Amino acid sequence: SAEKAPVGPENPVNNGSWKLRYPFLIYSLFLCAVYWPVFLKMRFFWEDFMSQEYPIREFCYYMAGIRHALPFWNPYQWAWEPLLADPQNGFWYLPNLLQIAFVRIFIPSSAHLPILVPEVVTLLHLPVAALGMFYLLRKHFFVRDWAALLAGFAWGFGSRMAAEQNHGLFIVALCILPWAASLTMQAWSSWKSAIGLGLLLGFCFLGSQPQAFLFETFFLGAFTVSESFRRARLQKGWRNSLFPIFAFSLALPIATGISAIQLLPSLELIAHTVRNHFSYAEAAFGSLRPDYFGVLLVPKFFGENPGFLLPHTPIVRDSFWWWEGAFYWGVLPEILAAFGVVYLWGRRKIDRQAQHLFFLVGFALFAILYGMGKYTPVQEFFWRFVPLFGHFRAPNRMMWFLVFIGCIFTGIGTDLLLKEPSLIVRYRKFFLAACALFLVPNFLAILGVIDRIIGKSRPGLFLLLIPTFLTSVGALFFFLLVDRKIIRGKTLLLIAGLLFTLDLGTIDLTWYRNTVNTESMIWNDSNNSALHTFQSEHGRDHSKLFWAVADSLRKTKSGTGMFLRLPVEYLLDTGGLRELNPLCLKSITPPARTEQQKENLLGVSATIDSNNVVTNLSNALPFVKLYYDWRVVKNDSEAARLLDDSAFDIERTLYLTEAPDLSRYTLNEKGNGGENDTVSNVQYDENRITVHLQVAHPALLFINDLYYPAWKAKVDGIPVPTLRAFSCLRAIPVSPGKHIVEMKYESAAFEVGWKITVATLLIAFMAFVFRKRKQGKHIKQKAPPVSRRGPPI
Repeated sequence: SAEKAPVGPENPVNNGSWKLRYPFLIYSLFLCAVYWPVFLKMRFFWEDFMSQEYPIREFCYYMAGIRHALPFWNPYQWAWEPLLADPQNGFWYLPNLLQIAFVRIFIPSSAHLPILVPEVVTLLHLPVAALGMFYLLRKHFFVRDWAALLAGFAWGFGSRMAAEQNHGLFIVALCILPWAASLTMQAWSSWKSAIGLGLLLGFCFLGSQPQAFLFETFFLGAFTVSESFRRARLQKGWRNSLFPIFAFSLALPIATGISAIQLLPSLELIAHTVRNHFSYAEAAFGSLRPDYFGVLLVPKFFGENPGFLLPHTPIVRDSFWWWEGAFYWGVLPEILAAFGVVYLWGRRKIDRQAQHLFFLVGFALFAILYGMGKYTPVQEFFWRFVPLFGHFRAPNRMMWFLVFIGCIFTGIGTDLLLKEPSLIVRYRKFFLAACALFLVPNFLAILGVIDRIIGKSRPGLFLLLIPTFLTSVGALFFFLLVDRKIIRGKTLLLIAGLLFTLDLGTIDLTWYRNTVNTESMIWNDSNNSALHTFQSEHGRDHSKLFWAVADSLRKTKSGTGMFLRLPVEYLLDTGGLRELNPLCLKSITPPARTEQQKENLLGVSATIDSNNVVTNLSNALPFVKLYYDWRVVKNDSEAARLLDDSAFDIERTLYLTEAPDLSRYTLNEKGNGGENDTVSNVQYDENRITVHLQVAHPALLFINDLYYPAWKAKVDGIPVPTLRAFSCLRAIPVSPGKHIVEMKYESAAFEVGWKITVATLLIAFMAFVFRKRKQGKHIKQKAPPVSRRGPPI
């Protein structure tokens, strides 16, 4: 009785009749039930949200909402930053733009972006992600409403989503994935859907992290190729077989065009960053250790707080972020997913739900092998031979697709169980073994047996593991009750739903989050008298403040700089910067051998220590300065030797990486300027610098700001080259006389990019209108004639 009939028009599948607003309402209510402490400002997102996500959103609010300018350049954090060229800022993503508009309209007096706004925007993606899984399962995998609803919970509120809340761009990518998969499957038979897919992928690039976008596009492309092979195997004709590939090939240039406003500046930036070439050791950082797959059964074995990591034991000898390995999506959901695969495998030739079984199972295995990074040869192959894959680390993120595919099979397995509960009797041994697979390791971990084996005791760990253990017990009783026919029908559905939601709710509700508000911490800094003193003394000279110590809560001081509009350096070590942000520029500090030399060259006028005591430094170079003597160095080694030379005075001489074109002039032999040489009226904003000067001899105007090709210089309105001074800063040659020197951020890549984006949007819109009119005309022509006296002829 459990056997399905072969697929055919005479055997339609009831896809359900719910309107999408009903499941969205249910998901939203669950969101409120779990995240009410965040909405009431009793808890706050943690770690990277504090040091990266919120400060960037705040700076974008300041520039777009208050200054009414695009945030091209960010001078208020370490190494400055060509912000709109960094694809990890998500500025152009529509919800990020809307939150700026929302605050300006409803809280016009706000000088800063309320921290609750980006937190709410991030959390609102969770019900949308769940709804996407619901829609995908119901429309393309023929899963009934209730089963699709429960699987949506597993995707939208699993530990993967809970772990990524501090990375808003990853949440965007995971939210869009089921919708993009649905549009991809529709595009296999519809040009209109292919256009829609291109638009969605384009906006996905604007709002998600580049690695996530690359992985998603790769997954969807592989899915499309597999569909073409499936059609060819079924002998559907070459046109029908190749149509999916043609449609996906149409979507890609549309996506590229939509993302051009961000993509082209990013390509301009990438050539100057350390990410331009990753060694395999760097690319493999974040490989999943074999033991970490235990989190699929014991999700919090490695804990929530960093203190529960085991970095010094053989089983976890590689340092790793504990939240990156969160791939648990529920005891009952995982068991039902495995059941769905096992059941469909035996019916893969006749069951409609099994038509993509081979690809989904195969890609899930690929995701595991790739996610293991250096422990298998798969990632190394992609690093060597597949374009773009060599620019990203953390291969473990490919495991997202194991969870995604698992949630698809969760929906299918739940659907099978709801339709035919007697399958539990038929697969009794399977379900009992699956429950034991969860019960045993959770029980051993709670007793501390596993910790004794690996040689480290963690007394508080059992408190984190009790919820999963109890859920495992609940799943076992659930299957036993169904097997004994004690529960069935709506009761079965109700208990399954409770197990789903209580399990995931516990994961989300107890996930580690801050109880200290980033915004309030920065407000404390803003009330620091030492900072006020620094700002009053250096408010006009654009001197930099170096935060010598970063505490555990703030981790970095980059957010403080953006919030207070102060140029803050918190780390001068290039190696450290490479680790914190792999997209940073290659040359962000001079190759000086001591921190004091770096501070002097970079214009650090003061340092602040852990006691918030500001110490003024007297040898820092000013923001602008005239030089009449210079040297040319060929590389950093030569520059380091020059800086070590006691005869080299950075106050009198600067070094350049290339000789300036001063053939028409003769430099002052003494290396000194004229008595009347002046630099005055320095006007500075984030994207433009204007300097009025008067010199009696040819000179170099030094500007203590990071060198980047998009900064263009003009002297009296005439373009002049910008030279690289002290390895990473700027210098502009000027002739004798009075001049107005202007530097402006003018990215040619951005100028071309926004035009391509606008043109692509217009073309896509016209294509939609054309297809709609054509479809309407086709329907009108094909409509049967209607008799005035009776039914259609």
